[in-house]
Amino acid sequence: MKADTVRRTATMAFCDAKLYNDQGEICCMATGTFQYIKRLPSRGASGERVINEDQRSS
Repeated sequence: MKADTVRRTATMAFCDAKLYNDQGEICCMATGTFQYIKRLPSRGASGERVINEDQRSS
């Protein structure tokens, strides 16, 4: 299997993936388009806003 990000912008990512059989031929292909969205603050049990820091690296 091989997966790649074909194109990436500030708000979108365009990806594809290919699955190969034993002879090296493509037997399945998939594409996906993903939009980055800002994480919204959630509310705790008391009703106050809780903002969790994003643990991903930039």
